[in-house]
Amino acid sequence: IADTASGQTDDPAVGDLDISSGVQLTITGAGASSTTIDANDIDRAFAVHSGGSLSLSDVTLKHGAQPDSGLSEDSVAPGYGGAVYNDGTLSIDSSVLTENSADEGGGVVYADDAANATSITNSTITGNVADDEGGVIYADSGSVKLTGDTITHTSADSEGGVLYDYEDGTTEGPVTISNSTI
Repeated sequence: IADTASGQTDDPAVGDLDISSGVQLTITGAGASSTTIDANDIDRAFAVHSGGSLSLSDVTLKHGAQPDSGLSEDSVAPGYGGAVYNDGTLSIDSSVLTENSADEGGGVVYADDAANATSITNSTITGNVADDEGGVIYADSGSVKLTGDTITHTSADSEGGVLYDYEDGTTEGPVTISNSTI
């Protein structure tokens, strides 16, 4: 599912899997201990483009890496979103998000300026890092919901060890964290 119009990499063997506008992709694993999506520190795992939607459940998502140079230069927003770049709608449920990293922001997720919503529910989030802001999420736009999650050993070198909500005067959604352990 490639976003060839934007010029981004369309080969998931050497880069993230692009979810294009109008595409609604759902991946349901057999349980986080049984189903693993390992980006192998090559790139982030997924890029949800404007108008696209990704729903992940019952998976482990690990080893997403988003440096701001090298192979990631072929990716949208190099350096942001270790596991997932979201410029559409992203929902993650009953999953494990671990050992993902970004040189800039969003160790796990970067919600760019056209993002509608980012939601992580009933998940374990551990060992993720951003070299700048948002150890788990860097939110540029859209609503953010963390519900029933356990977040440990996650960090950012600058601001927002868990969440960085960038406010630049654009329309942004609410941030809600409930029933979670941080």
